[in-house]
Amino acid sequence: MRGVLRAGPPRCAATPATHADPSPPSASASDEPDITTERRSPDRGVDNQIHSIYWSDGPAGHDALSAFANTPKASGDPVAYYIAQDDVHQITYRGEDGHLHELWSIAANPVVGWNLTGSAGAPPSDSDPAAFFNAATNTKHVIYRSVDGRLNELSWTPGAGAPTHVDLTTASGAPLASQTPTAFAVPMKNTKHLVYRGQQGHIYEIVSSYTS
Repeated sequence: MRGVLRAGPPRCAATPATHADPSPPSASASDEPDITTERRSPDRGVDNQIHSIYWSDGPAGHDALSAFANTPKASGDPVAYYIAQDDVHQITYRGEDGHLHELWSIAANPVVGWNLTGSAGAPPSDSDPAAFFNAATNTKHVIYRSVDGRLNELSWTPGAGAPTHVDLTTASGAPLASQTPTAFAVPMKNTKHLVYRGQQGHIYEIVSSYTS
C-alpha cells in the first residue's frame, strides 16, 4: 500500500494495527524490498490522518494514506487486515464525518479510498469498526455501533459493488451495545461471531451462519 512517502510521520494518536504479509513474486525491486515479509503498522496521527509505517529488515518507510486517497480525517482508531489470495491490503476507519471509510490497495499500487456506510445507505458510525475477511465466502465484513446503540454489519464481495447493510440488533433481537464490538468468522463451523458489551454491562455474543 503506497501513498505519499515522507521522511518523518507525525506522532501517533491511536493504537497502531500491525500486520505482516508476503511480498508478491511479481513485485519489482523498486516497488518492494527483496524479502519474504513486510510489516505494516497503520495508525491515526496527531493530524488525524491515517498513516502507515512499513519495514522489513531495513529502514522504515512512511505512507500518508488518507491524505493521498483524499478521504476524511479520522476520529478513531483504524483496523487493518490483509487478503493473501489477492495480495490486497485494507484499512477501515471512522471519519470525522461519522462515516466508515476503507483504504485499500493491491500489492504496492497506490491506495484508493471509499465511503462504506455512504455506499451502503447505512447509518453513520458511533464507534470504531471491527473488520475481517471471510475466505470461505470471499466476503469482507465490517461491524460497528450506530448512535442509537444498534450493531450494524456491512458485507460485500471485493470488486462486486456496494456493501449490503444489515441491522444485527434488530435481526437478532439482541440488547443494545455500549462499546465497539469484536467480530470474527469460524470457517470450520460455517459461522460468524460478534461479541460486545451491552448497555447493562453484560457481555453478549451474536452468532449466525454465513448465509444468514
